[in-house]
Amino acid sequence: MIQTRAIASAPAERVLERPRFSWIYGARTDLVIALCWVPIFAFAHALSIRHGAANDHLLNDLFGAAFLLSLLHQPLTLALVYGDKNQFALRRKLFTWSPAVDVPLIAVAVLLLAWRARR
Repeated sequence: MIQTRAIASAPAERVLERPRFSWIYGARTDLVIALCWVPIFAFAHALSIRHGAANDHLLNDLFGAAFLLSLLHQPLTLALVYGDKNQFALRRKLFTWSPAVDVPLIAVAVLLLAWRARR
């Protein structure tokens, strides 16, 4: 997490200091959280290292599971961002325009995938 501190050099003037880095939970905990994907990747890599139709199907299932996990956490993220007025105010344009851009792109991708699967 990066924090900025204001330094009062004169009563009418405020100068911003360089951003200062700080850990969210602490160095060890943040490192474990940041690297928790490595064992999952290693497991998926070990399962899908060989070639062939069965392994292609397994890799497809692994990607599906990763996307499912990603989709499960998105409603929580939306609630945290859109439900918190302070977070929404920080990036109003991004949070306003993202759904308007993302939903049509996702719809086109799904329709193209469905169209491709029928051929």
